[in-house]
Amino acid sequence: MIAQNIGVFDMVITLTSALLLSMTAYAYTPMDDARIRLNNCLVDLSIEHLDKKTNQGGFRKATETGCAEERQIFFDIVARDERKYGSNKSESETYAGEEVQGIINGFLERYSEYEMDKTRPVKEK
Repeated sequence: MIAQNIGVFDMVITLTSALLLSMTAYAYTPMDDARIRLNNCLVDLSIEHLDKKTNQGGFRKATETGCAEERQIFFDIVARDERKYGSNKSESETYAGEEVQGIINGFLERYSEYEMDKTRPVKEK
């Protein structure tokens, strides 16, 4: 019985070690980098408007033009990747637009929570 438990323990340790090693070996792709840059820009935009006490509508308007460069870079990378998988230009651009808007929507949805809780979003590393 003890020998069986030690075998299970060894297996758990081995699997955990393999998982940790695989996580540290993960290399960010250009898409990951672009998504992080967009996310961090939206964090800065959110904090700026929370500090100004901008209402939800004002923040929504700010996200329409804010982080334009980061948004475009992420959009272009997503669209290019989608074309590699066989999507046509229109499909890939539609998908890329949805991906960008999904990130922005996340900030829009949480903005009022940050206001009420007097908290701030945190940048991704």
